[in-house]
Amino acid sequence: MKYLILFVLVGCSTYHEPQIIVEDHRLRPFVDAFIYEAEKRNVSLHDDSKVVVKFATLRTADRKIDGLCVIEGQSNMRVIKIDWTWYNKNLTNLHNIEWTVFHECGHCLLNLDHIDTLSYMMPISFKWQKDWYYENREMLLNDLFK
Repeated sequence: MKYLILFVLVGCSTYHEPQIIVEDHRLRPFVDAFIYEAEKRNVSLHDDSKVVVKFATLRTADRKIDGLCVIEGQSNMRVIKIDWTWYNKNLTNLHNIEWTVFHECGHCLLNLDHIDTLSYMMPISFKWQKDWYYENREMLLNDLFK
């Protein structure tokens, strides 16, 4: 009697996709676009952390904050917060929303800091002209995911 023995090799790996929870469906297209652009450039978002993306109230009379990436709790859960009022004011400027979500994803998913050159990681909230943004989007994305 002949036996066929099949060995399945399972490699050990430390690669883990981040668990990304988008609490509001209106933010999903921007997060999905970020993930798509990373995959298109073969950039792994390998991190075993949990990332939550949600709306929050960030702006006050003294603070003009469009978005934040914060680490919360002992589990080091990363939270991307997008200001609800700012979001609603930019519904006709989706490129500004994309810019801000990509900026905060750069912090939370790529561990990037602010830089002082023209990029998604500029530390200021700069509102681009739509035509300029879309004409330069690939250059900005290549820089973000390098």
